[in-house]
Amino acid sequence: MADFWALFANVWAADFLGMAAWQILAGALILLLFLVLRKIFAKFVIARIRSLTQRTKTDLDDKILDALEEPLKLIPIALGFFFMVQWFSLPPDTAEIILTVSQTLIAAVMFWALYNIITPLSTLLEKLLASLTSKSETLFAEEFINLIIKGLRIIIVAVGLIVVLSQWGINVLPLLTGLGIMGMAVAFAAKDTIENIFGGIKLLFDGTFKRGDWIMTPSIEGTVAEIGIATTKIRTFAKAMQSIPNRILAEEPITNWSRMTHRRVKMTIGVEYRTTSVQIENIINRIRDYLANSPDIADPPAVPQMVHLVEFGASSIDFSLYYFTKTKNWADWRRIRHENMIEFIRIIEDEGAGFAFPSQSIYLESTPENAGKQMEERDCYERTTEDSRKSGPGMSDLTEDDGDGG
Repeated sequence: MADFWALFANVWAADFLGMAAWQILAGALILLLFLVLRKIFAKFVIARIRSLTQRTKTDLDDKILDALEEPLKLIPIALGFFFMVQWFSLPPDTAEIILTVSQTLIAAVMFWALYNIITPLSTLLEKLLASLTSKSETLFAEEFINLIIKGLRIIIVAVGLIVVLSQWGINVLPLLTGLGIMGMAVAFAAKDTIENIFGGIKLLFDGTFKRGDWIMTPSIEGTVAEIGIATTKIRTFAKAMQSIPNRILAEEPITNWSRMTHRRVKMTIGVEYRTTSVQIENIINRIRDYLANSPDIADPPAVPQMVHLVEFGASSIDFSLYYFTKTKNWADWRRIRHENMIEFIRIIEDEGAGFAFPSQSIYLESTPENAGKQMEERDCYERTTEDSRKSGPGMSDLTEDDGDGG
């Protein structure tokens, strides 16, 4: 019977990876215990901290806690692996592996927390800049901070991977050297991409435009939707989204219409040549008075407001209107311009004048002796042509009617 119980002892002390069966079971129980502690830590400790942060006036501490919550939950598991080594006499190789696992978890906690905490800290930095700078500078700072955040996250992930690989005894120096050589090749092949990145940085530092601005370049016109690392997305007025490489935008002349102080109205009105000088003076003076008293029109000296005769045209006497509206909104600008034009028409009609249109006057200095005969022949030809058109389509008619259906 004693031999039978000895079998149990042998099984209990059986070696697996340098560990006895009882050590494996005890280690599993320790991990299970720390998993339970992880739940308790999340339910009570983090919940208690959250109740404290919710009492503050700022939401920054809540965002920081949200960023750190998931990484902190790995700490009890790392402690479980650590205490397995401390409480049991394990073979050196096995103890080293378990300690490396614990170190890897701690590294994950650190770099995961750094990765997450960038967002709330960037929000704090944006608020700080908003209190120290103007609105346009703040919007530029937001764009630049977003660009920096993307770069920092890439760096954090890369450094974290290097640290973890080093903990497992992997020599990262040859890997970094290989990556450096490969990076040079990639950089040479991705020359345009690198130029686009530096072009984006230049655009952000120059502050030429920001999200939501209406810009115009020789290649595109629309509203800036997003300023990325390599490209800028612009929503055209046809509601299409177009991506423009930053290096192109950085080199092109850019007109930022969103930064105009007022919106311009520029038009030319032509009246008939039979309009008298008194009528013209009355029309111009009434239009000037109307613009000067309009609540929608900006007044000098902030902007010019001009109504003047400018040209004796081929068919009209032309005067030019040049003024600015107070609003910069496109729809409001169109409404105001429409109302102005209706009022200009009323003023011209009230003064008994009319709008000119292209016309020609033909003066016959002498009449040939056979002019009457030529006119009769022309009338006969026109009647013959009209009869042929009524009888059926000719070749010219077919050609004109054979369109593309557009």
